[in-house]
Amino acid sequence: MTNTESPGKKTPLVLSVRALKCPQCSRMTVYSPENLFRPFCSKACQTGDLAAWATDEYKVAGSTVQQGDEQTIAGDDDNFETEY
Repeated sequence: MTNTESPGKKTPLVLSVRALKCPQCSRMTVYSPENLFRPFCSKACQTGDLAAWATDEYKVAGSTVQQGDEQTIAGDDDNFETEY
């Protein structure tokens, strides 16, 4: 037997760490569990991105919903009672 490891021993899990550009400021940052703000490089970039969504700077493509054009989802009624 040429394997030097014991049969019951587990090999350590190796996580790959990769670098990418911050979507907000384009600085290189590490995408790993240690980076609490991933995929952003900092709390400031993460907050700036959230603010852009909140102020409609970013928009998802699609048609605009006009007042009264909303459709009720099947089984979703305004008159429902919740049992506790």
